[in-house]
Amino acid sequence: MSKKILLLGKTPLEVKSWLESLGFETVVAMDVSTGIEILEKDGIDMVLLDLILEEGNGLEFLKKLDEISSPPPIIIITSVSKRIAGKVASDEGVFAYFEKPIDKELLLKRINYAFRFKEIFSSGKVKRLPSLKKLKGEWGKRIKEILEEVKRIKIREVEESIKKGNPERALEIISFLRRFIDEDFDDLVRKAFSSHVEGRGKEEKKLDLSSKIREAWNLYLSGNYQESLNIVKELLLEEEKVESVKILNAILSRQEFEEEEERARKAIKKKREKEVKNPFGYSSLLFFIVSLFYFPQIFAPLSIIMGVVALKTGSKRAGILGISLSTVLVILLVIGVEFGMERILSKVKKGEEKYFKINVSTNVLDYKNSNEILVKYRVKKSGKVKVWVESLYRKGVVKALDDGWKEKGRYVVEWDGRDEKGNLLERGVYLICVKQGKRKEEIGVYISR
Repeated sequence: MSKKILLLGKTPLEVKSWLESLGFETVVAMDVSTGIEILEKDGIDMVLLDLILEEGNGLEFLKKLDEISSPPPIIIITSVSKRIAGKVASDEGVFAYFEKPIDKELLLKRINYAFRFKEIFSSGKVKRLPSLKKLKGEWGKRIKEILEEVKRIKIREVEESIKKGNPERALEIISFLRRFIDEDFDDLVRKAFSSHVEGRGKEEKKLDLSSKIREAWNLYLSGNYQESLNIVKELLLEEEKVESVKILNAILSRQEFEEEEERARKAIKKKREKEVKNPFGYSSLLFFIVSLFYFPQIFAPLSIIMGVVALKTGSKRAGILGISLSTVLVILLVIGVEFGMERILSKVKKGEEKYFKINVSTNVLDYKNSNEILVKYRVKKSGKVKVWVESLYRKGVVKALDDGWKEKGRYVVEWDGRDEKGNLLERGVYLICVKQGKRKEEIGVYISR
């Protein structure tokens, strides 16, 4: 049978179709009175609540839940700020709260948690706690400490009742202890049966058990398990049986979820460690980096091949990254990387607004021979002009091309692609610079041989 969820307010409507696609049945309301009416009639299993409603507000709705005997778990989904929504969630004992944008994966996880906890404490499946010896985990240890303390206090009460000649009260306490502590208490039972009976009844309790039970459940649903345990301790000392055991079992169930989450974290960690040990993904990235500087037509395809092998052997992240980057590089090589580099490296802008207008007559972006490179520039005002070549990667003049007084006009300088010593330049990007006074212009060239 599908679970029925009440969507109260506008914001929860954003997940209506998503919830229905997961098999949940949804009911919609926009105000407090309609929401309460639906809760009392339609057998709602959970409420997704907005703090802002057309009539009334979410806080008013939460207050009215006190009038309902077994209210369902509440999850707040609202556009109200996290600070305000969080305070309401803490004060009113809601199961969880979400603000926009809604994390649907986490929301589904919280919904499933709430239904599982609700099943534990409302279906009557769990009637007693495990033996004290079987309690384990962090919350099991805390519950064991509380039960041991309650046991000590109650055994003292049993002994005092026997001494006062009230075995009925002693047997009543022993019966209570057997409810949640897996022991026989045979010696105390024998003492009670052999003691004098005065017929004193059980003393009247002063604690308001119903309000304390409600408070303990609210603290539990809001995730404040330690405070919930403190209230349960008070209930146990007042010999409240049924709800105390249910709350303790619900808290123990929380240990199960924490263990599941820990196992999931370890599985993810193990998977990541496996990826770290896989060399193919990192080989793919290494080949890509090498291809940026040397023989991309060889190393880029090798990077793709290593990436495919990495995917097959479990190193998905590094493999996908290597394949993607190398594929982009191969595409650039196919369509003509020279054209892209020319646009990026060249700083020449057409028009008369530039003080110099530099032009290179040879296709230096594919310069592989010793043909003369003609550097043409225009001087708009007479003065001393310097023309030189420098490397893009390091400072310093590779070769001086011209240095002297120039009248206004156009000039041409030849360059053979060699440095000052006459050596052919290494493959790379170089700048041809023209300077007059404080004004400087440059153009980038790529030597590909």
